[in-house]
Amino acid sequence: MEELFLARHGHTRLNIEHRFNGQNEDPLLPQGIEAAQRLAQWLDKQTVPDSLVLISSPLRRAVQTAEILQEVLPGKPELHCDYRLAETNFGAWEGLSGDELEAHYPGALDEWRAKPLDFPFPDGETARQTAHRAISCLQDWRSKVSDQPIFLVSHGGPIRALVLDLIGAPLEFYWNLNPPWASLSVVELGQAYNRLRYFGQTG
Repeated sequence: MEELFLARHGHTRLNIEHRFNGQNEDPLLPQGIEAAQRLAQWLDKQTVPDSLVLISSPLRRAVQTAEILQEVLPGKPELHCDYRLAETNFGAWEGLSGDELEAHYPGALDEWRAKPLDFPFPDGETARQTAHRAISCLQDWRSKVSDQPIFLVSHGGPIRALVLDLIGAPLEFYWNLNPPWASLSVVELGQAYNRLRYFGQTG
């Protein structure tokens, strides 16, 4: 059975400060690097198929994580980047905390919570748009490489969308899933159905 590997990047400053990170080029913190290295050590002990296609979001924190994991993958596969795996573009909200948002955009958080998939982040995009581009990315790569297993390194938003789409769950559960930083999720892709083997495995 074919497996799809979905890794989330390690910690950054904006992450641990609970700010909207989005498409900021926020690098991994030392603890983020350590967490990615622990995941790599764990992954190195697992059975991973040969001839993996390694694809990452182009954002710095994802690429840094991908390069750490790349070292333990069979044959050290070439790293490809695809913008469609980037995190949601939160636009004017990027870098802000919840309290700062309330100060700058009174009531906006309530508007977001009322329609979490379709709320248009100012100068950004919606979560649904993020989901659609991530799903189209995987579809295109699966068509392109056909018989090769795929290892993606991305962010919370795209990973949520891909997992839900692959197991046939409604996108409305998007915000109910939250893979930990520096974690790995695996979906087994079958002819009759896909199965979530595990979700959010850390090192």
